[in-house]
Amino acid sequence: MKFIRFQQGVSLIEVLVTVLLLGTSLLAIAAMQVRSLKQNHEALVRTQANLLAYDILERVRMVSPMAPGQLVLPAQNDISARAEQLLPNGTGNLNCNANRLCTITITWSEFARTENASDQQPSIFTYSTRL
Repeated sequence: MKFIRFQQGVSLIEVLVTVLLLGTSLLAIAAMQVRSLKQNHEALVRTQANLLAYDILERVRMVSPMAPGQLVLPAQNDISARAEQLLPNGTGNLNCNANRLCTITITWSEFARTENASDQQPSIFTYSTRL
């Protein structure tokens, strides 16, 4: 009579493979979470730059007289101070010509997508409109 032995429990190899797969999966999920947080922050800063540009141009439109009149522009220091408050290393510049075409340029620093995390590259948002 032949006895058949059934395996009871799991072997050490199966446990090690399972731990390896779970560990790799958890590390990948953590890396995706970090990348997601960084991209969300970059989107927030871009949105703040966009809103700042629209806000400054709307303030100029609000205090300036209609078309043949002269535009009333805010001081350059005020624009730069607002950009510096909202954005990392932020600066702002507003230029208007005689045809009431105004261009606002907002610049700030973002981390570069390189191996060296201390590198920063400028990001620029430019918006032009006729007031």
